[in-house]
Amino acid sequence: MVYIYILELQQKKYYIGKTENPSFRLEQHFESDGSFWTKKYKPISIIENIAGCDVYDEDKYTIKYMEKYGINNVRGGSFCQIKLSDNNIITLEQIIKSVTDKCYICGRNDHFAIDCKEKSVKTEKIPTINLNEKCNCPTSYIFPHRRGMCVLNKIISYFDDEDDNIDKLLKKQVWSCSYCNKEFETKKGATYHENIHCKVKKEIKLSDDTCKKNSPRCNKCGRKGHWSNKCYASKDVYGEYI
Repeated sequence: MVYIYILELQQKKYYIGKTENPSFRLEQHFESDGSFWTKKYKPISIIENIAGCDVYDEDKYTIKYMEKYGINNVRGGSFCQIKLSDNNIITLEQIIKSVTDKCYICGRNDHFAIDCKEKSVKTEKIPTINLNEKCNCPTSYIFPHRRGMCVLNKIISYFDDEDDNIDKLLKKQVWSCSYCNKEFETKKGATYHENIHCKVKKEIKLSDDTCKKNSPRCNKCGRKGHWSNKCYASKDVYGEYI
């Protein structure tokens, strides 16, 4: 089961994360062994711990809290770097403006983008695409829309093409352990931790080894893990033919 947790941090900062093991992951954050953001701004309290979520909810709650408290005060999901890129900030600003019915070009709420007088300055030529097709950009998982209404492809048009836009926006500068979600600045660091130091991986391996020790022993070949009626070995554990 996927849990989404929301932490209140020092200096009025917030962090949103996801995990399948909330007690372990939250303990990491409070012991300064979690994300870079929670190392810089220490956790004060757990605002919410929401069960039964899916993998896309992390970005959804991150954007909600950014809209409420400001982009610079919240991290989580696809936007977990301490310093967000200019492209990420542009993307987030346009998403927030779009869902709050503000013009995604100038940010005012007395008109929509199609009537914005500033659009000729901030937009460029849009590639020819089928505007009625369902959009597959990263934000479509949170806010479904068609290509013609896509914020990313209208505003961030200075990339080479739409696929390039999406690839660049999805690039993450943080690598994480696939067992405990601890974050690292390099892939090498994450891999080394995962193979050498990860306590969660060691606990899983210990559990697997315990299961193997307690597994049945075959009366035919002497090996563990199966019964004699399921044995297909030609030699026993001592190398003798059966």
